[in-house]
Order: sequence, then C-alpha cells, then structure tokens
Amino acid sequence: MTTKEILDKQQIYNRDELKKLKRDELVSLMVKYSLKHNKLKKDVLIDSILEYQEHINDIKSTLVTDNSIEQYHRGTVEYRLPTLIIYRIIRDLWHEDIDFWLDFDHLRNKYRWLLSISLVSREFFKLISSLFSRIKYFHQKSKKQPISLLAQQFKKSVLNPHSVLKNISDLTLSSEIFNEIIKKSSSIELGLIFNNVRHLCLVANSGEFKFGTLTTQQYKSIVQYMPNIESLTLNQISITNLERSFIQEYTVRPASDHHIWHWKNQFATNSDVQWTLYEFHQTCYPKYY
Repeated sequence: MTTKEILDKQQIYNRDELKKLKRDELVSLMVKYSLKHNKLKKDVLIDSILEYQEHINDIKSTLVTDNSIEQYHRGTVEYRLPTLIIYRIIRDLWHEDIDFWLDFDHLRNKYRWLLSISLVSREFFKLISSLFSRIKYFHQKSKKQPISLLAQQFKKSVLNPHSVLKNISDLTLSSEIFNEIIKKSSSIELGLIFNNVRHLCLVANSGEFKFGTLTTQQYKSIVQYMPNIESLTLNQISITNLERSFIQEYTVRPASDHHIWHWKNQFATNSDVQWTLYEFHQTCYPKYY
C-alpha cells in the first residue's frame, strides 16, 4: 500500500460535521492524529483538527498515484529492488571490502559506509549488526592504555543501544581485558555482552612470551554467561587438570560435539599438567607435542 493510499483512507471532516460531534469524540480524533488536546476548548479542538487535515491534503497533493518507486513489489525492472536483493548486495560488498581487504590499518574506513547504512531503518540496523559478528580486542603494550579504560570502552560499545555490536559470535579478547570486564560488570551486563558468543579466544599478555593464567571466577563466568559457547581457545594461558575438567564438564556438547585439548606448555610439571583448549572437533583427547 502506497503512502497516498494510506492517507486516502483517513476520513476528512468539514467544520459543520466537527461541530456536531461531542467533545469526547473530538478528543478521540486528536488522539488518533497524535495532537495535544489537554484542557482545550471545543472550538480550539475543531481548529486543530481542520489544520491537521489541511496538512494531510498538502501532502497528498505532492504524491503521485502511479508512482513506480512505491510499486516495487510488482517486480518490473524499472521499480525499486526488493529488500532481500538489497541485503544480498550489501553482504556481497561487505565480503569484497572487508574479507578481501588485507591492509588492517585502513580497515576502519571500510566500515564507515556500513555503519551509515545501519542508520536507515531498523531492518538495516539488524542486517549490519549481523555482519559485525567477529570481534578482536587486544591490549597493546605500545599504546600504554589502562586496562580499565579499554575494558570500559569495550563494554560501552557493546551495551550502547545504538551500537551494531549486538551479535558477537566470535570473540577474541586479551585475558586482562576479559578479567576487568568480569570484575566491573553486573550479571545483566555480562549476559548481554557474552550471550551470543560461540567461539571465544583469550590471549595472554600481548607482546610477552610467557604463559598467563585465568582465575576460577573467569572460568565460572565462561560457563555461566556463555550458554552458546562451542569452542574455547586459550593462547599462552595455562590451565590445570582440575580446571580443564570443570570446563569440560559444563561446556562440552554431547557425543559428536567434543573438544580437542592440546598441551602447549612444555615446561609443565607432572603434578600440575597445563592444558590449552585448542579447537572444537569431533573427539576429545590430550595431544602432546
């Protein structure tokens, strides 16, 4: 239905017809037109309704009855493309601009046109949000930014209602930033941030060749706030047999959906074997290098 057809369906009253109506009926019309009506006299209500109807007539006069742009659903070549085709075009352009773009220093400029499209409508916002599903957020020692600031920036970016980061499925985080988010966020915030995560990668102190560790609270948070998690990668982070058993018990999926554990720390002692969950796979067994 075109805009003109919608406007044509609205009943138009003249002044005499409005005068015959009771005040309550006039108020109902004001509510229908989204006009203010509190404490207004009947004559003022009538004037407001007539003014609104004149505005409708002005809009209708600018519309064309047989407008090909509004009749895109008829499928003719000259008409506007259906939404599904527009979605496909945007996805293909995303694939060409982002996936094939190797210069990471200028990747931010590539995102701008997508972010601007997300402002067009709610449907486009949902589409663009579905494209921003893989996020990597590291702590770079060279920039000397406080961990608390980086964690706060990430949290604000995800929780902001106008942010497109609503469907993060693949998340790579510095273990320090992850720990700060866990400590400084409420359970509701953590649920909103991590609920859709399916593949999580935690990286130890960036730029330092040494193994880090995770706290018990961090492991519990992974289990509690990531109900859809399928794989967990711990890069240069040691994990004991007890911690491995805890995560495996609560996160490993049935039968064919298990994990492969790779022992990556060659300096681990026999009494405290250190493990790293490497990837999501069909079987579950420790593999030694």
